[in-house]
Amino acid sequence: MRNSLWIIALLFAVVVAPNAHADDIIDYTINFTSNQGDVKSSGTLEYDSTIPSVTASIVWEGQTFGFSDANLVAGLDGNSSFTGCTGTAEALAFNVLNGCAGTMNWFGDNFNGADYLQLYVIQGAPCGSTLESGYPCYDGFAPPLAGLDVPYSGGTFTLTAVDPTPTPEPSTCSFILLGAGMLGLLMRKRLAQGLPEAG
Repeated sequence: MRNSLWIIALLFAVVVAPNAHADDIIDYTINFTSNQGDVKSSGTLEYDSTIPSVTASIVWEGQTFGFSDANLVAGLDGNSSFTGCTGTAEALAFNVLNGCAGTMNWFGDNFNGADYLQLYVIQGAPCGSTLESGYPCYDGFAPPLAGLDVPYSGGTFTLTAVDPTPTPEPSTCSFILLGAGMLGLLMRKRLAQGLPEAG
């Protein structure tokens, strides 16, 4: 019986523990500069390379614009060439937002009673036109919000990592505690039976 318990513990360590991994979730601060209008903007971006997914939240002129994974991935134009940028759609969107295709720009304005916020990179021609084929073209919008008749603002932005340390998944901690508990029970059983501790 004692041998079978050790075999179970060993199998647990070999089979289950390696499958417990950390989510590589990194938070970024979005740093805005303005070349027109006010810079009253702040924001955060979260990138999870495990799932993968990328989301952002930006406060501009007192309104909070939420960029979902779908909003940010939709900004990738199919006719564009993102030389030097790689990855799945989510990873590519993150890499473009992090500047791999050129300077990232932002733009906010009010149209027909709604406020819009856009993140984009354009080199060569407007996104969606046949002329921009071969150029990097990214054009991501957040869902519009009820308008405050704010003035046009725009400029550039960069990303700064807040915490580059991967965050362990809760299951990783659970596996560690379960393994330690199993070893504790085995040791307790050995001591109760008057057997020497394993050396």
